[in-house]
Amino acid sequence: DRTIHLVWTHVHPLCTECSIVRCGDPKPIVRVKVKTKIEGGLQLEKIDLISSAQGIPLKGKQPYELVAKYDNPTGQATDSMVSMGVFVEDPTFVRPKALLNNQEQQIFCNVRPPSPTP
Repeated sequence: DRTIHLVWTHVHPLCTECSIVRCGDPKPIVRVKVKTKIEGGLQLEKIDLISSAQGIPLKGKQPYELVAKYDNPTGQATDSMVSMGVFVEDPTFVRPKALLNNQEQQIFCNVRPPSPTP
């Protein structure tokens, strides 16, 4: 299991929405709305950014897929693609000792160095 805290999205124009869904369940876990300006040339106007301090639960050991919806009213073929970067919390993370180099008292990303073993 993981907790999603941030999702950024890269899309090509004419995408209207993209989402992460659990395979077999059409209800989105994360949904991003996108708006494209068509007049004067294709230009992305808005892409949602998903950010949550509380987090969005993502159950482990289950398959997920990325779903994208496009609407092309131009009558001309155009390329399309979508990708999402998903930032999740790792509650088991411990900064490697080799990276501390005499900085044992420093805290990085709110993670304290491991306590010395007696």
